[in-house]
Amino acid sequence: MSGEIKEACARAFASVDVNGRGYISRDQMIMALRILNFNPIDSEVEEMLQENDNKSFTYDQFVDFVTDMKLPSLEEQKMDLREAFALFDRMNTELEELFVNDEDVQSIMDAQSWEMV
Repeated sequence: MSGEIKEACARAFASVDVNGRGYISRDQMIMALRILNFNPIDSEVEEMLQENDNKSFTYDQFVDFVTDMKLPSLEEQKMDLREAFALFDRMNTELEELFVNDEDVQSIMDAQSWEMV
């Protein structure tokens, strides 16, 4: 694991270990993973919990869990973001640069029954 990833893990862990206890709950584990752009499925977290009798995770256990997960490359992350963005760029999806204008945002919000504030 690279130093950059270790630093990101440390920041994610610290951000959810608000009391500084040195361990985090299952829900905090999921939040920390999401900070790192992971979206673990319940079975992955449950498997880790089964290996841990205390139902909580230390920093080292968190790092082990992250290490076991497949880290998406920066290029994969960019491609995923571009694909998601293209879904809402109704007029310019064939261009190199994608654009989302006010109408696109409004159609997204209408589709989700959200209201602008």
